Amino acid sequence: MNTRHILHRDIETRSTIDLTDVGTWRYAGDPNTGVWVVAYAVNDAPAQIWIPGQPIPEEFHIAARDPDWLIVAHNDAFERAIEERILAPQYGWPIVPLERHRCTMAMALASALPAALGTVAEVLELSAGRMIRAPG
Repeated sequence: MNTRHILHRDIETRSTIDLTDVGTWRYAGDPNTGVWVVAYAVNDAPAQIWIPGQPIPEEFHIAARDPDWLIVAHNDAFERAIEERILAPQYGWPIVPLERHRCTMAMALASALPAALGTVAEVLELSAGRMIRAPG
């Protein structure tokens, strides 16, 4: 019996253009948009980070080729756009097939919960709304 693995990810970016003004695909394709960090965790393991210049974490290679792996993000469409338009072409990032993507924002909305990660975590009384928190 195969074990299903879940690769959670959260990509943080920066740009000279405003995401809310131009939309996800334009933002991800702009030459001034870059990735600061990718936070990720497998199943319930502690979160780890990747920053540009480091080797791509093996977990992403495994998730791309193993059909027993799912990849999950809040607002997966944004994460996917960044992977496809920045991480893959600039860093050789592997792409997980779309049918194995899951979006927790879509799940929240389908359950009549708020879309914003922090708000849905508050409504559900969860202790951690994001994988990485600022120190202090």
